[in-house]
Amino acid sequence: MNTDPVRIAGIGLVCAAGTGLGSAHAALISGDFMISRHPGWFNRDYERQVCSWVEAPGPACALAPRLAALAGAAQDDLLRMTGASDALADRVALLLPLQNDADGDAAALAAAAQQIAAQLRFGPGTVTVHPGGSAHLAVVIATLLADPGWQSAVVIAADCLLPSARLAALDRGQRLFSDRNPWGSIPSEAGVAIWLRRGAPAFLPALPAAAWSEEPVGPEDHGAPLFRGMSDALSGGLDALGSQARLDDIWGDCGNGRYHASEQAHAVIRAGTALPAGAPLVNPCRALGDCGAAGMAVALALSLADPAAGPVTAVLGTGNHAGPRGALIIARPPR
Repeated sequence: MNTDPVRIAGIGLVCAAGTGLGSAHAALISGDFMISRHPGWFNRDYERQVCSWVEAPGPACALAPRLAALAGAAQDDLLRMTGASDALADRVALLLPLQNDADGDAAALAAAAQQIAAQLRFGPGTVTVHPGGSAHLAVVIATLLADPGWQSAVVIAADCLLPSARLAALDRGQRLFSDRNPWGSIPSEAGVAIWLRRGAPAFLPALPAAAWSEEPVGPEDHGAPLFRGMSDALSGGLDALGSQARLDDIWGDCGNGRYHASEQAHAVIRAGTALPAGAPLVNPCRALGDCGAAGMAVALALSLADPAAGPVTAVLGTGNHAGPRGALIIARPPR
């Protein structure tokens, strides 16, 4: 049984804010995005936010090559960043969007999984496919942390934008923005490849805890039970840390009207003295939009690219609907 610490050997990233950890983080901080929301398109004047779309929906199978391209670019970035040309993995997990979020169907997502599996650069590891939103990344990683039978694992998350026809329909139906949901539901595209290794060199960040909880509520944004799943997931991650459970930094990906879930979790752990007064809360969904399956992985990658991040960081993930809420706890070496 292998119980060596699981560490992050590298993260490859491609998203609308850039490719690679450093450039994407710099673009996020500076506000210099490749593609930004166009007020004329949405006919509203909300803050700048990454958004992109394709001109026509096209056949559902068009989703597969777009997801495969994102996953391939993330793998290339990971291998370039780590300098590993022949990395091997005992486990490979593919995290793809839900059908409704991808505006695809089961056949298109199955084709995407096949294309991504065919282009894997990490050897003959066992491949599993997981559909879901951003919080499902915590579910996948929590399962890996509980499995001692691997030495090296790769998690690849890919999510693609919605076609403009569906964006226009959402906007006409006032489902994109509303008084109750001013942040909107902005689809973007992202691909992330996360390389996990046991017993890796000590200078790499460790993943000591991952936890998730179900959110048993409906679509109401202001219901009292709304934040229970997020708080429970975060508490589960902190419980796994034991005496180390003091956070210096929080990142979150909270889609749609659930942006406030991360603020609520911030208040819960601050009240429990796990977070020092004045600690930062960074929520990249305000800049990256609702990235779905890749959203939490992007938050994880950007948090690692932040040189000011604390030695223990929490990355939170949720979604647009009732379901899993996730928390990843990252431990960095002391500065």
